[in-house]
Formats: sequence, structure tokens, C-alpha cells
Amino acid sequence: MKPALLILFLGLSLISCKDNYRQARQPVTSYDTLDVPKDVTAECIEKSKGYFKAYGCMVSSYYRVIDAKPMDVNNDALTDTLVIISPSSLNPDYPGFDYCGQDNRKLVILLNVDGKSSRVGRVYDNVICNEVSRAWGGYDTFDKKADNMVLCHDAGQGCKFEYKIYTSLVQQEFYIDSIYYYSKCPGDDLLNGNQYTLKYEERVPLEYYKRTLTNSIHKVKGI
Repeated sequence: MKPALLILFLGLSLISCKDNYRQARQPVTSYDTLDVPKDVTAECIEKSKGYFKAYGCMVSSYYRVIDAKPMDVNNDALTDTLVIISPSSLNPDYPGFDYCGQDNRKLVILLNVDGKSSRVGRVYDNVICNEVSRAWGGYDTFDKKADNMVLCHDAGQGCKFEYKIYTSLVQQEFYIDSIYYYSKCPGDDLLNGNQYTLKYEERVPLEYYKRTLTNSIHKVKGI
């Protein structure tokens, strides 16, 4: 090979190597995952094969996203996402899933990492109602108009039952400020229904809340 051609070949090879090196150095986006619970049945695991991407996170097909709310949780100027996920077995819109052994709806805090991907910041396993209803409602959703996170529950057709959990965000932690309850059935003597607000003298961490609290209020207050 002539010297001039050899120099040209080596130059092109170096350029090509540099391009490949640049491509190799490009960061590969890594997505955090909300996977199938460990103790579900083998049949449910088989039916739950596959994942879908939601709000920068990979979610097992075992779940469905019920609702989501944008919010900057960790004060880093990036919009994070509060997500409510439900096992498909608790969602009448997705038939074919029977009871899987660990059927709990969850409140998940997805923290925005870089505008493309999110990491799972926190999972609340015992906050979201597990009620199954083919009528409108039966589970919790977010109040989209509220600045802070407010969880709303609206169930029933003839008899209506509602509650709202008001929270505050303090140093990246959610605390319960108060819980509002309301119920009304046809024939009730109360014109505006039965109402009750549970207020806390001190903020209670949301992690201490149990979904069974609503049943206790039913019994004690008759709501």
C-alpha cells in the first residue's frame, strides 16, 4: 500500500474508532421496576409476563395504573409522580385474573431522575383501599386540583360513601393532617348526609395509616 493511501486509511480508522467510542460512552437509560410480589401464585406469575413503561418506570403487567399526580416531592426542580397501582385481579376491567395471594393496591412515589427515567422512592402497601366494585369508584384516586396530595374515595350508587385524606409534604415525607368522611343513603333524616372529620393534633406519618381505619369509623360513627 502506498504511503499516502496508508495514512488516509489509518486516519479513517481512527475517526471510526472515535465514533464507536463515543457511541459506547453514551449512557444507557436504566429503569427502576415495580415487579410482581414474591408470594403470588404461579398461575398469576404466568399471566403477568411482560412489562410496560409508566412515568419513567417499568411496571409488571400484574399491575394496572389507576391514577397519577405530578408533584415535586424531593424539591429538586424535577416533576416526580405519585402513582396508584392495582393488581389486575382487583380491577373488573381486566378479566382473567383470579385472586393471586398478595392482592394489594399500592401508593408509589416515583422520583424523577433525569427527565427520562424514575426510581421508586417509596411504596405504601396499606394505604389504598382494596374494595372491588363494578360501579363507579371503590378505590382511591388523587384530587387533581389540590396542591398537596389528597386521596379521595368515592363509592356506591344508592348509598354514597366518601372520604378524603389530606396530607402535607414535610422534608420529603407525607403526613396526614385530617380525614374527612361523608355518607348518605336514600331516606336518611340528615339533609346533608352524615359527615365527620378526624383531625390530628400532631401530624401522623402516612406510613402509619391503615386502610382498615375506614371500617372503624363506619362502626364508631355510623357513617
